[in-house]
Amino acid sequence: MKLRSQGAIKALLAIVRCGHPDVLSQVARGIANFAKCESRASSQGKKSDKSFLIEDGALPWIVQNANNEAAAIKRHMELALCHLAQHENLNITELNAKDMIRGGALRELVRISRDCTREDIRNLAHLKDSTNTKNIKTNKSKIN
Repeated sequence: MKLRSQGAIKALLAIVRCGHPDVLSQVARGIANFAKCESRASSQGKKSDKSFLIEDGALPWIVQNANNEAAAIKRHMELALCHLAQHENLNITELNAKDMIRGGALRELVRISRDCTREDIRNLAHLKDSTNTKNIKTNKSKIN
């Protein structure tokens, strides 16, 4: 992940301070694409550690904007959450799970699986909710 080593995630998080809706939408798109790439790398066995998005502090912004008024931002953040929960490797899911629980992502995934207006995203959240939520809930009981 060359972009991460060059500070791309932290740069995106710094850019959001401007507050301009078009900029926020593009940052959301970049984060969603990054989450998708991480998920793909995980399923191909190329990534075996915690999400860089979580490590670099993007999760609070993702969760905060998963229910944004702007449809594009909301859609991208919903997809990012689904991809963060999608890691195929159980160990990675467990690594991400603690942070996702503490950060409110589990609650958002459940909301997305019930309330998202886009069926494709709702189905992705539901699929991940039913498979990885069991693992995340197990980790939640360990955390508490």
